[in-house]
Amino acid sequence: MKKTKKEQCVENNIDEIVNDTMKNLKNMVNSNVVIGEPVLLSDNTTIIPVSKVLVGMVCGGGELGDDKKSNYPFAGGSGAGYTIMPIGVLSGKNGNYTFVPIETKNLYSDLLITVNDILKTINREGKSEK
Repeated sequence: MKKTKKEQCVENNIDEIVNDTMKNLKNMVNSNVVIGEPVLLSDNTTIIPVSKVLVGMVCGGGELGDDKKSNYPFAGGSGAGYTIMPIGVLSGKNGNYTFVPIETKNLYSDLLITVNDILKTINREGKSEK
């Protein structure tokens, strides 16, 4: 099925939005963020920071309508966000490296896990009584 000129224009605009978002995201998050710069300690031990990167992206667009009076027949937008969390370091000497994790738990995350487990138990018991 052949697309109309208007449909092709909307599709091209959405492609432009997605490409611009991806290009900007690549500039913000690169491989140096995941595996950091090596640090040499005084005893010739090298440590390399390691991080976890979470990325979210949304984009969309559409036509404003068939109104020929509008100078802007297409509306669109995009957004992206990312979180960088250190998860550990690679530590090594003479080519032998080991991964040393960083403990990221805290009181609030433990509390949320406990409350979630309690709610699951209550839900299971309620279903079994029926």
